[in-house]
Amino acid sequence: MKLKTQALSLLILFSLTACINITNLEDAKTSNYDAEFAIPLINSRVTIQNFVDATESMNELQIDEEGNIFFIYEGSETRRNGQEVFQIQADLFPPFVELFSPETRISFAIVNGVLLDQLNVKAGHFIFSFQNPNPEKVFVSFEFTTLLKDGVPLQYKFEIPASTGSNNHPIFTNMTAPADISGYQLSPEDNRAILRYSAKNENGEELPLINGYIQLIDLGFSYAEGYFGPYLLEGFKDSISIDFFEDYSNEQIEFADPTVFLEVENSFGVPTRAVVNELKVTDRTGQQKGLSGSRIDDGLYFPYPPQTAIGSSEKTSFEFNKTNSNIVDLLSDNPSGMFYDLDIEINPEGDPDLKGFITDSSFYSLRLKVQLPLYGSSTNYVVNDTLDFNLEDIENIKKATFKIITENELGVDVNVQAYFLDNQNNILETLFTNQTLLAQGAIVDNNGLTNNPAITSNFVEKDATQIDRIKQASKIALEVGFSTQSNKPNAVRIISTQGVRVKIGAILNVISG
Repeated sequence: MKLKTQALSLLILFSLTACINITNLEDAKTSNYDAEFAIPLINSRVTIQNFVDATESMNELQIDEEGNIFFIYEGSETRRNGQEVFQIQADLFPPFVELFSPETRISFAIVNGVLLDQLNVKAGHFIFSFQNPNPEKVFVSFEFTTLLKDGVPLQYKFEIPASTGSNNHPIFTNMTAPADISGYQLSPEDNRAILRYSAKNENGEELPLINGYIQLIDLGFSYAEGYFGPYLLEGFKDSISIDFFEDYSNEQIEFADPTVFLEVENSFGVPTRAVVNELKVTDRTGQQKGLSGSRIDDGLYFPYPPQTAIGSSEKTSFEFNKTNSNIVDLLSDNPSGMFYDLDIEINPEGDPDLKGFITDSSFYSLRLKVQLPLYGSSTNYVVNDTLDFNLEDIENIKKATFKIITENELGVDVNVQAYFLDNQNNILETLFTNQTLLAQGAIVDNNGLTNNPAITSNFVEKDATQIDRIKQASKIALEVGFSTQSNKPNAVRIISTQGVRVKIGAILNVISG
């Protein structure tokens, strides 16, 4: 049984079943003479709060300090982290770079729009190799100028023996013992990594080397600083199922003040905005309509932590409501769900003077939430429920007349029909001849609130034949319809302190046993 789709009907059912005194009915079967008994069965008031307290699914409802009630639908968290950005850089960094001259500059424009001042290496190995084609020994000084640790570049000094022929050029390499560069810092110059070497003979004369190369393998980064963007991080998607209307039938229900929230948490230290590819509502027919309005037109810009607060995050919630979007229209079409497809654009304004940072633990977290207040209108919102039922032990009743009085503090008309069913769900008897107004809605003010309850009386008479059919029932199926026709055109607000008092009495004609 879905709380969100049946909350109001369950309130009525709860009040009808909470205090039935079956003992009074059972007393009648002990009589052995013709008599008439007037028996009170129910005198009970149940509030929305009583119902909520008796319900296990509290996480689906929220009640604010003023007693306003909201149905809450939350999506899953969509989360992307800085490690993904770093992995893109690591994957695109040239794994093999040939060194054709004593100075080599490796372009660091790996990801479009990124101009880095600093990139901290948390994992990786550095391999290099040179061949000496000269007929004399060379003394080599080799330096990765822009890869530093404690301010000192990665450096090597080594000798390569003289070449003895074109097919026997000596090689010097660290391939068998690659340098661990974790903890080093890349500090590009003009967005380039720089490598330099010099090879000299014993007289200090410069000599050429051949087949020089470097390799950077198993790279991982922990921190980057510089200019990022504009750069697009794609693929933020999620959907929410809205089951409020799942058991819905007949006419339209309209929420007066629904709200959709896009909740964001950001620990990337860079300016960011959401690029909305799709933000749509799906109705029960499968049609989709997009959310629009000034909230989207103005742009969804994320707050971000400053460089003095690395490791912290900033939270914000983008609210789409009746004043800045078309959400009322979308959620009035009996939605079955909502979904979004967003991209994150880093440094969307493209200001090269605006620098920031990313760490491997930086993240973007997005979550969609739909909030439906019990405040609105309906022409005939119908839900159904089935309860176990057993009166088979009641005997000797010739006729029963029930008087049902409701004192309704809600501004909602409640129409009810009950069907008594056997084990095969065949209808044996109905409670009323037709669906009947059980409780007229109390009149609301301009704020949708009621001041005085509305009192409604109904009489139900059942003869012995009908009672026998009812006694054979094992279930009772209730069809409860809600509308705000009594308060049209005002919207109606439901709050937790409102309730319904139900009084039921029975006059039983008992025959001798």
